Amino acid sequence: MKIKVEVILDLAQVLGQREIEVEVPEESTLRTLVRYLTDRYGETLKKKLIRTDTCEPYPYFRFMVNGRDIVGLQGLDTPLVEGDTVLVIPPAAGG
Repeated sequence: MKIKVEVILDLAQVLGQREIEVEVPEESTLRTLVRYLTDRYGETLKKKLIRTDTCEPYPYFRFMVNGRDIVGLQGLDTPLVEGDTVLVIPPAAGG
């Protein structure tokens, strides 16, 4: 099934664009999508997004599925369906 992934800031530099469409298996979850992306885009994305000790995304990244924060859904186990849009928001630098 096709899922649209939108990224901003330094993640867009890693992917080479701000928006991509990917094909993932039916019954995929957000966790499946994150694994797919890190496999496809390699170590650079993995180092920015994934904790080495837990193999989970760093907690300061926000994930939105169709405009809804996954905190209010099922977290990384949120099921995805054909045509979903996933926005990955990295932490913003501040001071």
